Amino acid sequence: HPESPTALAAAIASLSGPRIAALIGPEGGLSDAEVEIAREQGFVPVSLGLRLLRVETVVTAALGVMQAFVGDFAE
Repeated sequence: HPESPTALAAAIASLSGPRIAALIGPEGGLSDAEVEIAREQGFVPVSLGLRLLRVETVVTAALGVMQAFVGDFAE
């Protein structure tokens, strides 16, 4: 995809609303058309870094980052 994705932590830190939605694609990645549709719906491409993670692992990792940033672990 043409532009580099934003780091997940940075994307979450820039949010102004109370809700987060994640779209996690297949191991081969989303097609350009799927990325465009997601962007039209307000999704922002993000990255968890240089490591390649399996789909079932990335869900857990992304959820952990999101929960940490929104304060779920502080309660």
